[in-house]
This record gives sequence, C-alpha cells and structure tokens, in this order.
Amino acid sequence: ARLKLIAVYGISFYYAASYAFGVTYNHFFLIYLLLFSCSLFGLIHHILTLSSVEPVKLTQGLKIFLLLSGIALIVAWFPDIIPTLVNDQPLSLIGVYTTEITYVLDMGLISPLCFLCIYLLHKKKPLGTIVLAILLKACSIVGIMMITQTILQLLSHAEVTLPALLTKSASFFILAFFAYYFERKLYQQIGVPKLTTKKRYSILFFLGFVVLFLFLYWKMPYSPSYQRFYDEQLKKTNSRQQTTEVCTKEEIDTLPEPLQRYCNYVGVEGFPKYQATRIQFHDTDFVMDSSSGKTLSMDYDLWLFQNEIERIAYCSSSFFGVPFDGIDYSKDKKQGGMKGILGKLITIFDETTEQGYQAGLISWIAEGVAFNPSFLFSPQISYEEIDNHHVKVTMTNEGVSGSGIFTINDEGAITEFYSEERQVEKIDGVMTPVGWKCLYNNYKEQNGIKTITKVDCIKELPQG
Repeated sequence: ARLKLIAVYGISFYYAASYAFGVTYNHFFLIYLLLFSCSLFGLIHHILTLSSVEPVKLTQGLKIFLLLSGIALIVAWFPDIIPTLVNDQPLSLIGVYTTEITYVLDMGLISPLCFLCIYLLHKKKPLGTIVLAILLKACSIVGIMMITQTILQLLSHAEVTLPALLTKSASFFILAFFAYYFERKLYQQIGVPKLTTKKRYSILFFLGFVVLFLFLYWKMPYSPSYQRFYDEQLKKTNSRQQTTEVCTKEEIDTLPEPLQRYCNYVGVEGFPKYQATRIQFHDTDFVMDSSSGKTLSMDYDLWLFQNEIERIAYCSSSFFGVPFDGIDYSKDKKQGGMKGILGKLITIFDETTEQGYQAGLISWIAEGVAFNPSFLFSPQISYEEIDNHHVKVTMTNEGVSGSGIFTINDEGAITEFYSEERQVEKIDGVMTPVGWKCLYNNYKEQNGIKTITKVDCIKELPQG
C-alpha cells in the first residue's frame, strides 16, 4: 500500500512541477506551490520510511519497456528542440513562456530514471522497485491524461496533425497500456493478488465508455474542424471592405454578346457587388464510380471571395459511420489542394500543388459567375467570344492562369461550363488532363435575381 502511495506522490510531483514552473502566473499560484511542496516532501518521507521492499526481477520484457520509454521521451521532444538551436530561434509553441517545462521533466528527469531503474533492478537494489513503481504509475496516468488533453486541444480549435498525434499522443497511450501491464506484474511479484473479476469488468466498462463516447461524438452535429473553418471564413468575410457599388449597364455592355444576354436574363443590372459569396449544397450525391453506381452523400459548404481571389469549401461525409471531411481550397501564394480530416479531429493529409491552385481558379470562375454574377467584372478575368453561344473565359492570378468555356442558350441562360485544364489525374502511370464540366439547371428567382439552384459537376475520363 505504501509503495502504491509513493507512486501516486511521484505522479503528483510531476504535474505539480509542471504547474508551478510552467504555467503563467495566476490566482492559483499558491495552490500550485502547495501541491509542489507537499508532493515533493511526501514523496521523500514515504521513500525513507519504507523499510524494506522486495527487489523485482528484471525480465527481458520489462527491460525493453524501460529502454523504449526512456528513448521515446527523447524522440518525442528532441525534434522540436534541435531546429531551434540550429536556426537560433525560440520554440515554435512556446507561447508566453520562457521555456518548456515538459521537456525538462521528461528528458531531464523521467528519461534518466528509466535507465537508472534498469541499473538498480539489475543490481537487485530495493530502490529499483520503488523507482519502477513511480515510473509505471507515471506512464499509466500520462497515457490517460493524453486522451483528455488531446480532446480538449481539439475542442479549443488547436489543430493537431496526424504526425503529432502519432509521435506524441498515440505513443504515450501505447506506453500507458504496457505500463499498466507491468504494474500488475510488479504487485503480483510482491504478493498482491491478481486482478479480480470486478476489476476486469471495470476495465471493460472503461473501454466500452471510450467506444460509446466516440460513437456519440461522431453522431453529434458539432465538429471542431468545421467550426474552426466556419469561424475563419466568417472572419475573412467581415474583414472585406463593404461596398455600395452595383453592376451597371455600361459594365454589362463591355462583355461579349452571349454574356450580355446572360446578364439580361438573370437581371444583373443593379445587382450589388458582393465581395463574398457562400453557397451550401445539402445531401449532395458524390459519384465514386459511375459504372457501379457507388455514391457517397455529403454536405458541401462553399465560400468564394472577390478581389483577393480565394475559393474554399468544406465537404462533410462519412465512411462506415466514421466522419470523414475534406477542405477543398485555393488561396494566396499559389496554395491549392485538399485537406482530409478523419473523425472530425485528425488531419490525415494536406496536399497542396500549383495545379491544385489552377483548378481552384477555374472552379472560382465556374461557380462565381453562376452564383454571384458581379464576379463577371473581376479585373482578373478576360474574355474571348467564340460564337453566339460560347465564350472562353480566362482567369489569371498570382501568375497562374486557367481557362474554360461557357455555353449560353438563346434565352440567355448559362447551361454549361467546360474546361480541359482543371483536372489532372494519373492514368496508367501518366499524368493526364481530364475534362471537367458543370451543368447548370433550375433557375429560380432569389434576392431579386435569377439564381441557379442545381449543378452537376462531371469529370470526363479519356475512356469516356
């Protein structure tokens, strides 16, 4: 019982030191100080009063665990430190602090204790058992804390990438699992009975709770990734300078004749020059494979911005009950691509290419002109009239250009947009241009203008 108490004092001291030295000064400082002092002297007192404890056998598995634990603490934090020394810069996530206390405790205290514990157990020193009990309890508690800390980080809109999740959160959780196993073995060696049925049920209950929590979390409408996305777009929208300008007949007369028909058909004259446009598509059918008819349903939240050309969309869907979201974006500095988010939390990829930026520009034309006709007068767009029903439009921004052709019927409605430049895919090992077109349907009167309410976006592969 005293050995278990020492282990609890050890982990209390670890967190007390983190708060006392690492947290910005606040009203709880005296509580941090009291916790630090009590846990330190309580730890020393109980170690000194533990008259005898049986040395634990150093098995090969335990030795490997302690070695990996000691090394893991260095591997987890070392890559954060070395670049700052090479580049003569502060730590990237240092915030308002002067140093990172976690690095000091993990690399300067816990990691050396792992190697020291191996030595003490090898020499059959009773102190080795005490150190082992402290380390195993610390690893177990840190693993549990890592779950709650990661969840709270994500809920507070901190972006946790997949590499960080694997090298930090996941690795500590795995260490905690093995620490719990070796902790049971430790107390069995010194005479504590094996786990009772009641305790086994407690473990199963805990695992069941975790599974239930994930299920409910995935099913609830709230998503920290989407909320962060929405807040960013709203902030961007509000930062755009509002204008009272409207589309004029003089501007319309400068367009090719087919586009003039379109402006007259939908009623562009007098339409406000909105700087930001948001279009939401609910329950959109995304055809995975047209031959098999395999379809995925998703919600698509699209935002388009004038002047500083930018296009970004949030796609929400799920695979086998697990939420899978994507952010399709094209913004400044020629950044364009797709980010994938698993389970509302974990960024599993973020691919950016210049071709992705070009694709975003072409999509911006196809969607912007259709849903906010004032985009027709953007200085980044040039026109070439092909015939009475077709106009080639070219968007140029950041030195990158993308083109497509609008089809306008006799009535003046835009019915189609086609581009051979938007999509490039690897087919039989070769990067191949893929045709991409939008079909516009169901014009309806909304906000004083005829608006397209249904769009089909189609990729045309070389094989048809």
